[in-house]
Amino acid sequence: MNLHKTLCEIATCPICHTQLHLDKENEQFICDKDKKIYPIREGIAVLLTEEAKDF
Repeated sequence: MNLHKTLCEIATCPICHTQLHLDKENEQFICDKDKKIYPIREGIAVLLTEEAKDF
């Protein structure tokens, strides 16, 4: 996985707009506030609410 550093710094949750945490090992972004996981597929962050999973 090779995401641009700037993307990782500015990625925010589409629900609450807080900054997302990058989980490199599992290739996903995490929103700790909403308890949602957003997948990264083929190096592209999928920040769609309908694609988010609860954790």
